[in-house]
Amino acid sequence: NATNANNHEQPTIPTTPLGTSSLINIPNISVESNFCYLNSQGIITEHNKFKIEYLSELLQDKLLLVGTESHLNSNILDDEIQIDNFNSHRTDRQSRTHGGIVIYTHNSLIIDDSKSVKFSNSVCELLIIKEETLNLHIICVYRPPDTRSEEFQPCLNKIKTYLDLVPSTDNVLMIGDFNFRHLTWYEVENTIIHNLESGSKRDTQKQVNAMLELTDNFFMNQLITEPTRGNNILDLMFTNNEDMFSNIKVTKSSKKLSDHNLISGAINCERSEDGTRLNSSHW
Repeated sequence: NATNANNHEQPTIPTTPLGTSSLINIPNISVESNFCYLNSQGIITEHNKFKIEYLSELLQDKLLLVGTESHLNSNILDDEIQIDNFNSHRTDRQSRTHGGIVIYTHNSLIIDDSKSVKFSNSVCELLIIKEETLNLHIICVYRPPDTRSEEFQPCLNKIKTYLDLVPSTDNVLMIGDFNFRHLTWYEVENTIIHNLESGSKRDTQKQVNAMLELTDNFFMNQLITEPTRGNNILDLMFTNNEDMFSNIKVTKSSKKLSDHNLISGAINCERSEDGTRLNSSHW
């Protein structure tokens, strides 16, 4: 069942080689690790009311945090999850508890929330935002364990509908907790391939195939090859522009935050001539 995830032809997009001297010019922002992803297992919880403080510390040198399992609801106001110098964007689970997505973006980034896509069917959640300066579409997905195909497919359909309208030269990042514990990823000769173990259910195989059909159709490759929880690669990171991301690492997160590992890395950006804006190297 091993399949080459990078065996399709991608549109040729001119890129600009970047060195560390040409990267982000915002005080305190790391050039080696300026974004992160985490299954947070609750932004505000009864047992850990100080998690926002831990997240704030994590974001001290970051531009972006993408988080799944935010466990937020309409009774929790944006002000209650506010982090200094960051804006929050969220999709809360409808009708049931837990689940949900939150994305924190540095206030130097330009997000038009009126263009965001939010979806929840009380099982899966989806949040799509676009950062205008970097021309980066950020897609976050939360798919719980034991999700059925008819519950996951509407989420994929929403993503396809959105991406159908996105120019092929735009940057796309799709990241989240997909919970396919029988799906493994590993690198062979600089190519990341996947394998769906034989023990997986037929319905799970159907969902994996549907997800990979979507990512293949939009020329997205998956970058995570290390376990993100226990021995499983549950959290995945797809992009149509691998040159935009570097130093991707999977590291053990603090127990104060989550039992999922932290995914971190750098969004490769150039500064504008006056040093005030960020520009993607995609074109």
